[in-house]
Amino acid sequence: MKPFDYNGRRVDFRSVTGQVTGSHKHAETYVSGSGGGGSTYNGHGHTTPVQISSTVVVKQEFFLKPAGGNEIPFKLHNEDIPLKDGQNVTMVSGHVGDKGEWTHLVNHNAALYWKLGHTGAHATVWGLVRKPAWVLLIGIAIWIAIAYLLNGAIGFLAAVAYWVFEWMNKRKATKELETHLDEIGRETLTSGATIS
Repeated sequence: MKPFDYNGRRVDFRSVTGQVTGSHKHAETYVSGSGGGGSTYNGHGHTTPVQISSTVVVKQEFFLKPAGGNEIPFKLHNEDIPLKDGQNVTMVSGHVGDKGEWTHLVNHNAALYWKLGHTGAHATVWGLVRKPAWVLLIGIAIWIAIAYLLNGAIGFLAAVAYWVFEWMNKRKATKELETHLDEIGRETLTSGATIS
């Protein structure tokens, strides 16, 4: 698979193809609440309504049995992909050094592929762009340094210019990576898969 190069970093892609066994999924619901209560004074009062929210997390687990190899377990979170036992699937991952992320599930029987995770998160993990916390801290450091040397307004403008530069860089990296990931998904799908 064709690697992806950006800002002097190279992401190499690898794949494993096999037959799905033991596929199952379930959803977990997390409920939280806050608020509620109130007070009265001299016959007047107020109450605060209770705020309830819930989050559903889909968890999908399966094994992939490559030809002549051992089963490989997979656990996907927040992905809802139709998958059944016996289907031929390719899992694709991207790597920069020892930092690997699953990027695709390609179902050859269904002739479909899904990108896994978020492209912006992949770009951050692989070091293609800076982590948001670092961008914030560097911008603040620029602001303070220039404010100390010159004045606060110029420092603030320099920090904003840096933040805009980093935002544009992340946007560009994410867009280029998204295009590359689509190419890999299509390429892997059209290459087909045979499990002996």
